[in-house]
Amino acid sequence: MPSLISSNASPNRTQEVSHNGDVSPLSVPLTGIGGKAKISKVTVSGPAKVKKGKKATYSVKITNSGNATATGVRLKVSGRGVAFNTSVGKISAGKSRTVKVKLKPKKPGKIKATFKVTSKNAGGKSVKKTITVKK
Repeated sequence: MPSLISSNASPNRTQEVSHNGDVSPLSVPLTGIGGKAKISKVTVSGPAKVKKGKKATYSVKITNSGNATATGVRLKVSGRGVAFNTSVGKISAGKSRTVKVKLKPKKPGKIKATFKVTSKNAGGKSVKKTITVKK
């Protein structure tokens, strides 16, 4: 196979490139160039009714439907009498991650809890869930 760069090349001269006509095109995977992460789906499952002052566990499934890793993912839950905030970390391309959230409502009544997911490079998504808190 012939040399692609001549041996008399120096940093200040023009480089000569030659080939024998049998060079195949360079193949680069698409996920490495121009990939985009996207938080496309957030689902929340857990009890609709809880007692005041008692812990209730909710599962929050976060899906990245993009072709790049979602970074800096955070989950924040807010509502009357409930608060939760945590780092989820990274979610690989085309994957989901489930986060367990333990809420301990402080006031009785109906709560409209907002489960908000944000990311540094994948946008965000929010889901609202109504929770009835009994005395």
